[in-house]
Amino acid sequence: LCSDCLDKDKNGIMLKKSTLYALQYVASSDIKKLFSFELKPEIKEEFIGIIRRFGNKYMNHEFNSVEFLKM
Repeated sequence: LCSDCLDKDKNGIMLKKSTLYALQYVASSDIKKLFSFELKPEIKEEFIGIIRRFGNKYMNHEFNSVEFLKM
């Protein structure tokens, strides 16, 4: 969310632009290209946090690909 909208949504998260771009890339890319990019450490940490938060809310299982991202 942007800083203006963050106050309106108690569950909202302020993301760095690079993290948002990475999430958009993953959502729109062919599965063969998913691991063809690198993230700076601070973006990677935020990215993994979002993936975990989404997983905790919508799934009852942590997938190996999330563990792979930690490397």
